[in-house]
Amino acid sequence: MISHEELKRHLFYDQDTGLFTRKISNTSRVSVGDVAGSLCSGYLKIMVCGKRYFAHRLAWLYMTGIPATCLIDHINGNGTDNRFSNLRAASKSQNGMNRKTQSNNRSGCPGVCWHKNLRRWIVSYKKNKKQVYVGCFDDLEEAISASMIARSENFGEFASKRIE
Repeated sequence: MISHEELKRHLFYDQDTGLFTRKISNTSRVSVGDVAGSLCSGYLKIMVCGKRYFAHRLAWLYMTGIPATCLIDHINGNGTDNRFSNLRAASKSQNGMNRKTQSNNRSGCPGVCWHKNLRRWIVSYKKNKKQVYVGCFDDLEEAISASMIARSENFGEFASKRIE
């Protein structure tokens, strides 16, 4: 990992916009003042000293002076929004609770799925690698409400609040 000093020598980070700009021109394609980073699998990556880093991990290092030893979670779920106020340290489990709803989810809410045979909505979630059953509902809105309450009680600030 790049050192805090080396990072600050090469890049400037604006914590309000989440953007990095170059302080050093290292090739004919990179000029001082250029916005650094390119999109890679939903996240921004930045090349510094010949190595690519996730922008959110660089932002954490830039602001705290300490390399992240855990995952860095984007609170709003947008992997390109690297404002420091949108970043927080998270365990793998916490980070997973804040992920987007899977594309094959018919309810639009994490933890709510349609049970074909019962013809009802089932609410469940995983905690500590164990499946936790919340309940079975006729009404989708009731199921979504139950899921949001259970996830909030169990995962606090990391529970995804996005309905998609």
